[in-house]
Amino acid sequence: MGAHLRTAVIKEPDFVLEVSGYFEEGEDEIIYPVDNAYPGSGSTFEINHVELTKGSLVDVLYWLDGKKNCIQYMEELCLDYLNEY
Repeated sequence: MGAHLRTAVIKEPDFVLEVSGYFEEGEDEIIYPVDNAYPGSGSTFEINHVELTKGSLVDVLYWLDGKKNCIQYMEELCLDYLNEY
């Protein structure tokens, strides 16, 4: 399959971010005869570029305040967005 460049939109009341990155869709579980199985894998998203299209950077910083691993948090939000659309 391979990774494809995709853009997700994170909309919050005070700002909008357009986040581009490499999205790779997960694989389904496969069950083979004789008790062999491939558990599959989840989708992945690696941020490449972030653009603030509405609001201010201060709004984003307050939103991220106190969140550990904020890049990972944003990547998870992008995965949710891309899996929904």
